Amino acid sequence: MKRILVASILGIAASVASTYGQGTIYFDNYVQGTVPVVWGTPAPNGYTAGEAVSDTSIIIGLYAGPGTQVSSTGLTTLLGTTPLFVTSSYGGGWFGGGSVAIPTTLWTGSQTVSFQLRPYSKGDQPVLNWTDTIWQESSDIVSISLPANTFTAETQLVLTVPEPSTIALAGLGAAALLAARKRQ
Repeated sequence: MKRILVASILGIAASVASTYGQGTIYFDNYVQGTVPVVWGTPAPNGYTAGEAVSDTSIIIGLYAGPGTQVSSTGLTTLLGTTPLFVTSSYGGGWFGGGSVAIPTTLWTGSQTVSFQLRPYSKGDQPVLNWTDTIWQESSDIVSISLPANTFTAETQLVLTVPEPSTIALAGLGAAALLAARKRQ
């Protein structure tokens, strides 16, 4: 009986300790009323640069990294994904991923965390290029026990479709990797 009681107490203590310092932030551009995701140059056929993206097959990922990052190579932790959606009142280019947890490997109460939004296409959609500013948060990250704060950054995600030659080179590279793998 004593072992069960001790194990229960240790289990509760471990679960409390594992969430201590973990943070959360709201991953959204619709509720906050920030700018929508738009097409850049070159835009796909039928769209113009600056037009809100209405392709609901596009998924937006929120990446994070420790400290102040200046390039996307240091942003390796995927915190969450959500699809784009269209509203009858405001058009396309919106996403609402809700509250996402920031692991203790990045934030334990006071550190700066860098963030970046990245698009993904699914199905037979072309590979997307994008431009999005990397931004930092520290005071807007709150303890996971509190309601999440929204981003302070007014960052805009701009999507472009690569030229056909870029897609062809990517295909040749993939074919070369498959051929090299088959030889081994």
